[in-house]
Amino acid sequence: DLQVESAERKAEVALLAAASRGDRLTVELLLIQGVNVHCTDDQLRTPVLHAAHAGSAEVIAVLVEFGGEIESNVVDSYDQSVLSIACLAGQSEVVRYLLECAVSPSEPDDTGNTPLHYAAYMGHSQCCMYLLQYEAPILARNHHRETPLEMLYKHAGITTKSPRANKLKRNGAGSVTGSVGDEYDNVSI
Repeated sequence: DLQVESAERKAEVALLAAASRGDRLTVELLLIQGVNVHCTDDQLRTPVLHAAHAGSAEVIAVLVEFGGEIESNVVDSYDQSVLSIACLAGQSEVVRYLLECAVSPSEPDDTGNTPLHYAAYMGHSQCCMYLLQYEAPILARNHHRETPLEMLYKHAGITTKSPRANKLKRNGAGSVTGSVGDEYDNVSI
């Protein structure tokens, strides 16, 4: 039984590695052979999370076809969802694909950060644009009381007059006001 377990685990590791490389053919072959699409690594990352980091929407589509999950409640040991991982890695085509699959751009992690916080923090403007097109909450505040735009300015070293900041403003982040409980404050840019 230990040998069977070991063989199964080796196949799962191969699936995780193939997803990390964006190797659609190997992923598909392993899944056809019955490898568990929900397997995880030591950080609880599934093949879908690995494919998101690698930037392979094509591999994610195959994994979903075989039952892989892309919902925002599927997270790794750092509470990072598939959309947050794609945003952190700057994988804009994966972000677009996930949003087209109706993954919520609004779900915060245990630090209060939304996918938009991560995309802004890393300065990934194309990811920000897709998130804003799908109505990501520009006014959401994390546990440090920072909005995504404030993270963009503070952490990515972008001034309010930069092309990235201007692009965000043109696409919905400028002159925004809102007031919904503690999570939002009035913001005027």
